[in-house]
Amino acid sequence: MFGVVLSIVGVAFAVWALLWPAAREQTLAKMMLRRRRLCGIGIAVLFIAVVYPFANVFIPPAYIVVRDGVYACCQLVIVYLVGTAAFLVSPSGQWTEAQLRLFHQRLETLILTDRAHVAVGVLNHAFPELPKRVKQDPEEPARESSAYEECFDEVLEDALVYVEFIRAAARHNRPFLAKVLSLQSRAGLFGSDDILTELMFGPDRILPRELAATTNMTGGAGHRYRIPDRCTILHALFDDTEVAEQIACWYPIGDGVIGHISAQARAAATDQDQRPTEKPEKSRWTSPVGTGIWFFRLMVTSAATQGRKYHMWLPYLRYFIDEIVSIIEIPEESAESEFPNPYCYWIYDCLCCCDDLISTHTHLETGNPNRLTVEALEDHNIMTWALQVYGRCVSAVLQAEHLPDRFKRQMVEVLCRDYEAWERSPLPDGTAEIAVMHLMKGVMRRDRETLRDYMQEILKYEFHRDAYKRLFEMIQR
Repeated sequence: MFGVVLSIVGVAFAVWALLWPAAREQTLAKMMLRRRRLCGIGIAVLFIAVVYPFANVFIPPAYIVVRDGVYACCQLVIVYLVGTAAFLVSPSGQWTEAQLRLFHQRLETLILTDRAHVAVGVLNHAFPELPKRVKQDPEEPARESSAYEECFDEVLEDALVYVEFIRAAARHNRPFLAKVLSLQSRAGLFGSDDILTELMFGPDRILPRELAATTNMTGGAGHRYRIPDRCTILHALFDDTEVAEQIACWYPIGDGVIGHISAQARAAATDQDQRPTEKPEKSRWTSPVGTGIWFFRLMVTSAATQGRKYHMWLPYLRYFIDEIVSIIEIPEESAESEFPNPYCYWIYDCLCCCDDLISTHTHLETGNPNRLTVEALEDHNIMTWALQVYGRCVSAVLQAEHLPDRFKRQMVEVLCRDYEAWERSPLPDGTAEIAVMHLMKGVMRRDRETLRDYMQEILKYEFHRDAYKRLFEMIQR
């Protein structure tokens, strides 16, 4: 009798949880917050349900009431779980529009009461199918969004206003953010800038940790940096670089790096990049400047191997150098060293970024429009942009008044070495002249004489390098 009473109470409680809106929201939050715990309870309940028919063999008659009570509680849990699951999952695997709007009403409360991770789990559960929202044929008219999709977009954009929501998603559910970035590139939603800014410069530094795992090359055709499977955000951005282009991911990263450098002008005493160090490259993943340069290297290399001709705003590298030379302070004790401080190394790394991109042209698949050929160079592609940005970076170095003369000469020598490596590629006939022409487009006229002076000085000691002489002759034209 006791077990029957508890069963009735359990059914009544489950019905109340499904019909009362406040309880329904609480049920929803608990389901998403404690999924693992509830799975464990479910397994225990099933075990007890299986053992129950044999309980009379093991349990003395005096404890039958206790047995019935335990089994009734198990019934209550089963009804509660089944009822909640019936509420959570509609036949399509998504919420109904009414359920989504109900959650929208309390979304702000969840986020502002330190339960943003619950909101992330709930929206991840309600995420619409992406393939349905992608127009496969460009000539096919765009499909109108359903009422459910429009409601979801509205809820998602409201949630992305809160940095607490983005931070909770970055900590607990990065695959959810990867889906959000893909959705934003296809549905034209707002919020991607805030997501990337938090991932790159937030306290958890999610994106720098992913970027640190991409230093190995894939090798073979389509030679590019390997992105491990665990790097969900980078896969979402660069598996198809159209996503990165559609959401213009270079703006939040590039502007964030520039903002960081300009902010260091007011905090020079605590700026780690101003302090001399023996191996500045080791600070790449702790410096927003070094990490930002690597982001552009990975992004543009991925775009080049996929045959995308757009420059992906590689010119940001020149802006980085301009900002660096405006605040750099060279210590006297390290002025004659190879890299007086990490900022000097980041300037050098900008040149290396352009060189890495240009040097991969021989690994591009046949037919890729970014290969270094006479026909391709006569039209703009990523390689021509990389050559021009290289020239702009060299020009910015030559103009900098605070950089030591020795360092400027060293950067010109880096240019000569890179050109020698390009010739060894080898370049098709006639390509070298056009490549140098694009390079010199980036060098300002007032800096060309300075460049020639440095090259003449280098040739005094590097006379045995014919490639240096050929480059000097082409620059003089």
